[in-house]
Amino acid sequence: MLWPATGRNFAVDPAKLPAGTPITAAFGWTWRGERKDMPIHGFARTQVWHLDMQSRTGGQRTARVSLDDSPQTRAAYPFGFHHTITYTVSGSDLTVRHDITAARDNLGPMPFSIGNHLTLDTTTLRGSTERPILLSTRASRRQETDRFGRPLGRMRRQHSLCETPLAEFGRDVATSLGGYTAGGATVTVRAPTGILVTVAQQRLPGARPDAIRFNLWGDPDAGYFAIEPWYGRQNSLADGSGIVLLKPGQHFQWSFSVSAREVRPRD
Repeated sequence: MLWPATGRNFAVDPAKLPAGTPITAAFGWTWRGERKDMPIHGFARTQVWHLDMQSRTGGQRTARVSLDDSPQTRAAYPFGFHHTITYTVSGSDLTVRHDITAARDNLGPMPFSIGNHLTLDTTTLRGSTERPILLSTRASRRQETDRFGRPLGRMRRQHSLCETPLAEFGRDVATSLGGYTAGGATVTVRAPTGILVTVAQQRLPGARPDAIRFNLWGDPDAGYFAIEPWYGRQNSLADGSGIVLLKPGQHFQWSFSVSAREVRPRD
């Protein structure tokens, strides 16, 4: 999972680093005039989460994990929080729900972007056939970024993608999509082996128009392609764009689902 950042955040301009300096030297953000470290995709994925609950009712399995702020997290992110993730599996459907509460004593709104590095095994999806894996989504905007992955401040018009072969996406180049219609933020992937995978986000009333909702990235020939549900943007902690601002004591919920269905393979 990606939190409290999606992608990279830059505390300084990476273009001004001395020759030979790793780009990670520029990672971070500034809060109240003080530079804070922030690794790519945030710190939550490297923390120890606690298993709060697990259950099984009929064919449904549920587990909930939680993460609270600590001296370690506050060094990079000076906010109190309680973050839970509830995973529910029913048949071939998975739902992932995030619930985040900001501490009442936080000194101002708590900023964050959120996402998940959901990745498909393209070798399994393709099987022994040479036919392409096809992706469809109704995004109307695509984020333009510089060579460091920072948004350029504009989203260009993007025609909806309809059964586009994964091979047409740049290898290990991010395609960051937003501007979804009333139909919701959804991506479908049709495999020649007869599997249809759907990734769908919940509706978010008043969702920010500058937020990325899906980030596509990978190398299908090497066996992987990421269909990353996001609500946020690259460099959002550093520049304040496309970001959630959660006031002290307030609650935020974000969820997405993944389903897999067998369909008739196309000739």
